[in-house]
Amino acid sequence: MKKNILDTYRLLVELKNEKAVPERHEKDLDSCIRHLEELIEQKSNNFNIGIISLIAGIFKSFIDPP
Repeated sequence: MKKNILDTYRLLVELKNEKAVPERHEKDLDSCIRHLEELIEQKSNNFNIGIISLIAGIFKSFIDPP
């Protein structure tokens, strides 16, 4: 589980750095990154269901037509 959290964190940071996320999801992206940083620092593996839905929404934006 810890590896999945780190992989997700790295992917989201990479997307943010490349400015690959639509503007409408930038706040959600920042929120997800902060939440994952807290999980990593606390060494906790508990995902918040709200964060999971935000991450899914961000990734869904790449699949949906503009």
